[in-house]
Amino acid sequence: EQPQRNVDIQSFAIGVYEVSVAEYAAFAKATGRAYQPPTRTDPTTTPATMVSFTDAQAYTEWLSRITGSRYRLPTEAEWEYAARAGTTTLYFWGRELTPGKAHCIACENNLDPRVPAASGAFAANPFGLFDMLGNVQEWTADCYAGNYENAPTDGSAVDNASCEARVARGGAFISGPKGIRSAAREALPADTRNDVTGFRVAREGGE
Repeated sequence: EQPQRNVDIQSFAIGVYEVSVAEYAAFAKATGRAYQPPTRTDPTTTPATMVSFTDAQAYTEWLSRITGSRYRLPTEAEWEYAARAGTTTLYFWGRELTPGKAHCIACENNLDPRVPAASGAFAANPFGLFDMLGNVQEWTADCYAGNYENAPTDGSAVDNASCEARVARGGAFISGPKGIRSAAREALPADTRNDVTGFRVAREGGE
């Protein structure tokens, strides 16, 4: 998470919610991509999981084709900018893990600790974005690097042809207090599919 640096974020839009099971299933059906959605939750409100970085990228490319807009995964810098929403504390709501603010281990929300919560179950951050911290962690566009030495300062993604792991941000329902901090980072192989990792989309330009 170090060293801290100033980053000039360009204009972009980002999803208010994570991509849902129903939204991802529609893409899988349209493109013939294999997908086994969870059966214990509502597909219209549950964030999609069991989605690899490659799957998530393919979804953004499909969404771009059918809408005519340029969708992609947010960069790590864009994601943190959106998650912090103008704050500098550990969490967008403050310095402490306040009960009922997110879905995680020790979050004290009386939810099933084995599955994600419905999107929007908790209050949005100051930018109006839901579930940036906890619930399911989210893929970003960046190749994982062990620190921010020589990282871009224009908000662009770190990428290279030999990338072995991608960055997931935000923590998940199985994460502890440290894992859902706005600065927390996770390195995952790009082909990882698990029940705690999903994504939201960014769109170039706009508000």
